[in-house]
Amino acid sequence: VQDALAGLDGYTLCRRLKDRASSATTRVILMLTDNLPEDRVDALKVGADGYIGPPFHLGEVTAKIEAEIKKKDQVDELRKSNVALQIAAEHLKRAAIMDSLTTVYNRGYFDQVCEREFHRAKRFGLDVSCVLTDLDGFKEFNDTYGHQAGDTVLANYGRLLKSHVRSIDIAARYGGEEFALLLPNTDYEGAWTVAEKVRQETETSLFLSSGKNSEVTASFGVASFVRSQAETPEQFVHCADMALYLAKKNGRNRVEVYLPEELVKLEQKRKEESAPRVQPRKRASTKKKAQ
Repeated sequence: VQDALAGLDGYTLCRRLKDRASSATTRVILMLTDNLPEDRVDALKVGADGYIGPPFHLGEVTAKIEAEIKKKDQVDELRKSNVALQIAAEHLKRAAIMDSLTTVYNRGYFDQVCEREFHRAKRFGLDVSCVLTDLDGFKEFNDTYGHQAGDTVLANYGRLLKSHVRSIDIAARYGGEEFALLLPNTDYEGAWTVAEKVRQETETSLFLSSGKNSEVTASFGVASFVRSQAETPEQFVHCADMALYLAKKNGRNRVEVYLPEELVKLEQKRKEESAPRVQPRKRASTKKKAQ
């Protein structure tokens, strides 16, 4: 240390301490050989927190050092408080966009990113795919094993989805037992491949042991921006939803890709089937009662 300080005056040492990130907060008091105005100005210019000029008095020197130590403690406490506030702010920000149970993103954040990526794909002629996935028979599963077991399966499924997406992808809980994947720069074939891998792993590894082994399966609907020809983000997600409906209709535990011609007809049929049927009114009898 002495060799490193050899030949340095107080001004140079103070400047170096203040310029280094590791010692920038060090409190420095310069003891001036001359108590001239220009000496005091130079001390402030190099970042000194205080100075003492001749004639020196032990009580004054001690008081100045104690005052700077107190200021240093206050600055350190303030810095710690700021760090704690930053961490708390990050936690709040994360909580606002994450689903606490499954640790994937929530519906609100998915909608934001989906809108952004949809318009980006539309503007630059790119492709983006949406995958909607639903755990098969989850209501019956909850009724059989209880909601706590159901929550465990949902949490495990969220982790499974995250393990199959890239850093630019979004995995989100869309609602209840339904999840969504948003895959930028991915066509329907790439999205189908991802969905099929998740489907196979769900079928083979996602189950609950509680006396019996209850296997869990999932269905998937895939839509790509180019193939769907959607005009809005809402239409885009709806195309994936229609494909998911087809997967459910065709037996579950499968992946279906949005095909406009087939699924438009299927959607129309679904609407017709769900529409309330109007019972024909009975026509009044025209026969007269026998006298």
